[in-house]
Amino acid sequence: MLPLPGVEVVIHTTRRFPESDVRFADDLPVTLPARAIVDAAGWSPDELTMARLLVAGVQQCRVPPGWLKDKVLEQPRIRRRQLMLLLCNDFEGGAEALSEVEFLAFCRRHGFPRPKLQSRLDSAGRRRYLDAEFRSANGGVFRVEIDGGIHLKLEVRARDDIKDNDARLDGNLVLRYASYSIYTDAPDAIRQIRRGLTDPSAGLSG
Repeated sequence: MLPLPGVEVVIHTTRRFPESDVRFADDLPVTLPARAIVDAAGWSPDELTMARLLVAGVQQCRVPPGWLKDKVLEQPRIRRRQLMLLLCNDFEGGAEALSEVEFLAFCRRHGFPRPKLQSRLDSAGRRRYLDAEFRSANGGVFRVEIDGGIHLKLEVRARDDIKDNDARLDGNLVLRYASYSIYTDAPDAIRQIRRGLTDPSAGLSG
């Protein structure tokens, strides 16, 4: 720990610094933002903190998503590497974003029935998120939507809110999750989907 009153700082060290990751500021060597963000994410104490650090770098326009992904790929032994790569893929919104295979595996892990799946596309034809349709025990239908990195953008989030509100006004149930919740088997997501499948009073409609 550094002896700073009221501040706890944990020091992490690494000797794996290629020249491309370092620049000089006032004659002091510092790491470039993409490398610093990925290092901090790898040193995070838990998955949620790691994801928040990666997301913050993209949301605040510090680095393009592809730069983060490149730095993760350069470090084969970094902690939670696979989850980082999945999140970086989602930030880019490309063809490798959350796939039907991964969501179906999530459903199998938690004993959910196989849903009807549809990949949503943006105007450029790139996959942005999944729309899963479940049929509940009482015969009703509800949707689960899983958002990728494109939903970090305010205008996209605003359109989703309007669409979800219309669905509720029409008496339809829509559960929405960030892809992170699916990758990490978030307990609240599992609980809510299970309730949608089994609770007759969950507001399902046919």
